[in-house]
Amino acid sequence: MALIRLAPSLILLSTAVYAQESSSHLTITFYPNNLSTCADRHSSQGITFTTSSIPLVPECFNLDEIFTSNTSSGLILQPIAGGNDPYQLTWKVHNRQIYDPNANYSRIRYQQTNGTGEIPEGAAAGRRFNAYPGRDCAQGEDEVTGERQWGYEMSCQSSQEGSCHETGLGIRSFLVAGATDANEGGECLDWVQQGAGARRFEVSMVVWMAAGLLVIVLL
Repeated sequence: MALIRLAPSLILLSTAVYAQESSSHLTITFYPNNLSTCADRHSSQGITFTTSSIPLVPECFNLDEIFTSNTSSGLILQPIAGGNDPYQLTWKVHNRQIYDPNANYSRIRYQQTNGTGEIPEGAAAGRRFNAYPGRDCAQGEDEVTGERQWGYEMSCQSSQEGSCHETGLGIRSFLVAGATDANEGGECLDWVQQGAGARRFEVSMVVWMAAGLLVIVLL
């Protein structure tokens, strides 16, 4: 079985072709906070999401959905204007059997390279990755103080080994998007904490997601 999401938006064909030609891998591994740091990237202590696709429109993923599904792969169909075949955004998860809904996944190993090694670490990457403390790509709120808890975003290339990041709060969802706007001017976002601007984007994304259709099919 595979998880398939049908996106409602129509995308220009030229944008779809660019995304397919610019493909490289994004791999995100989440570790619980009972580890002193991120484990080695070959370790089985974390839960991993990976994709070689670049979304034409931003896509939000909840950890408690993709890691508890009975499938380890997914397909998101993003319609393209003009009656062309939809763009296929594919992804996989690993170690979903060790996902713990009560764990505090506050450590993240981020890996994104162009696959050739010709562009150095710290250069602009093809995707933007946002980590959120709330479900549905929403910011969180401290249960005691009521203070807003902001997530983080990254759109730079990493080394082949990836980079380890501590969020200080449990991550429950994340967003993957193309990085063209984030990397405007040739500079990328290097694990930047989100602010009011990210909050406005979050609200628009929740509305967009509500218009989508989520189905399970047998392959």
